[in-house]
Amino acid sequence: MLTDYELTFPSGSLITGQLLQKMYEYPKNLINYIFADYSEGVISGLNVSYVDQKLILSTGIYKHNSSLYILEKDEILCENICFEGKRWYVVLKDSDSDTESPDKDCDSNKDCQWKQDNIVVRKLEIEIKEDEKLPKDNFLLFSFKNEPKFPRSGDDIKKDAYILDYKHACRGTEPTFMPQLFHLVYRKLLSKEERHPFDYVIMGEICTKGVIPCELMRAYISYLPNHIPTSELRGKALMDQFWDALSVLKSNNLNITPTKNISFTEREESMLI
Repeated sequence: MLTDYELTFPSGSLITGQLLQKMYEYPKNLINYIFADYSEGVISGLNVSYVDQKLILSTGIYKHNSSLYILEKDEILCENICFEGKRWYVVLKDSDSDTESPDKDCDSNKDCQWKQDNIVVRKLEIEIKEDEKLPKDNFLLFSFKNEPKFPRSGDDIKKDAYILDYKHACRGTEPTFMPQLFHLVYRKLLSKEERHPFDYVIMGEICTKGVIPCELMRAYISYLPNHIPTSELRGKALMDQFWDALSVLKSNNLNITPTKNISFTEREESMLI
């Protein structure tokens, strides 16, 4: 049975505990159901910027262990740090892993919880660490070397210094790459003279969703003549192979007449520029 709830508050009536509970549960469950089919990672926001020697993470939502965590205000992760010569990791960490509280209720299979005023609070602290082996209780958000910056061209994707391992949530079980990388992919395909039919699939996905799943990237690579097995490709290796495949895969791979360039609307292009 499918249900919908319409809560009413007649004049002079009392607000019961059951009504308050339903006011809390219904919107929370609704949002969780909407993102139930998404992998872990950034659902929205959490954009990274580096301004005036301040590394800033904007407000947003992150999915972890099937729960949605909200960063309610922009957070300065660090400032006035010399990043030169080292790899740095921005990680999420259970807030209670190094502290104790008489009100703490921890489960070995769940994030630690704080109880206060009948509210259970689960937190993931955001920390930045120098080049080192990360503890198992840390969850990598992204890393960079020398300076936190995103790739601006295809040549940047090949380099190890840029932010490439930023986890973005995607439908399925596997997180994908950040939207900034797929903006570069879209522009590369837009300038391509002989597009493969699969190119339009990729462009359509990026135009409507901003990202594409890793499985679709592997499928694209598999269209290449004499392609390497893609099942084990992960992370930067997957992006490197996918980026190279964008240039190699053309309409003549199928022995068909080159497809004419599709003219995208100004609105579609503005979404990606």
